[in-house]
Amino acid sequence: MALSHMRQKKRTQLGSPMLMAAVWLALTSGVLAQSAQSRTVPATAAAQRPTITLPTITLNRRFTPGKVRHYEIVVRSDIQMNGASGMLGAHLLQHCRVEERDLKPDKPGEGKVALRYQQYSTQVSSDDPGFEARLRQRAGEEQAKVAQMGAIEIEVLDHGAIHTLAAPKDEELDQALTILQQFAYADLFPNHAVAPGAHWSRIRVQHVSSLHTSVPLQMKCVLAEVHGDVATIDMDMTGSTALPPSSLGLSPAELAGKMVSAEMTIVAHSQNQYRIASGVLQQSTSQSTNTLQLTIAGPVSENDTTTIHSSGTVKLVP
Repeated sequence: MALSHMRQKKRTQLGSPMLMAAVWLALTSGVLAQSAQSRTVPATAAAQRPTITLPTITLNRRFTPGKVRHYEIVVRSDIQMNGASGMLGAHLLQHCRVEERDLKPDKPGEGKVALRYQQYSTQVSSDDPGFEARLRQRAGEEQAKVAQMGAIEIEVLDHGAIHTLAAPKDEELDQALTILQQFAYADLFPNHAVAPGAHWSRIRVQHVSSLHTSVPLQMKCVLAEVHGDVATIDMDMTGSTALPPSSLGLSPAELAGKMVSAEMTIVAHSQNQYRIASGVLQQSTSQSTNTLQLTIAGPVSENDTTTIHSSGTVKLVP
């Protein structure tokens, strides 16, 4: 296979799994975070002012068997692929509607939920007709499979970790399954009572079967605001991982005699509002940038970069 032909094939194959990985991430982790505002107080004035103790809150998921919630999700993603064979770009607009049903509580902070899609669609546009056609085909195949997918049950464990009890074993459903799993996570919550301005950190390991890898995600959180029964948590998320050759979609013959390295990097910000009494997500806004850097060293070396900028909203609806 000519190098230019292989390069085009490789970049097309890389674009699809990377695209899917970026979109699910944008839904819950990227975001236009509004950090808590602060004001510098002159030392003399601060010394004369009495100490103010802010009220603390405790956040835990609480489950009410039979309780049903519905969420609407909108994600916009811009993709740019740059390499020796030129540039490809595309825009995606995704709409989802998710139903979440509480099944049973086990003990405070732990329980079981069932999640399913009521709507799942992706619109694709690109200046490159061939690239657009391939992305449209993939989006259409994924949408058809999601339509046949029933509810999945997830256990919420201690400290907000989750265990998916049963799910389809299909890499093309990676994104759809991961989106559902995000609604069950409660690992953003602190392990103790906190007051506005408090900071804490979490690490989440996200498995991405379509890329044959797992991504350790570092989450830095702050309780930005408490207003009535709603707490706002701002989060910065970062993560990176080397991708195995098996994730690149190339055959051993195409990789023969070449040194290949690939790395995915994630930078995201989000603002998330939760009901204090129940720990239920009310809404989230997000913004993220995901980058895939690919280097092939051989008789003819090359470097390719795929960048995906995404913004998304998740809202609890009637």
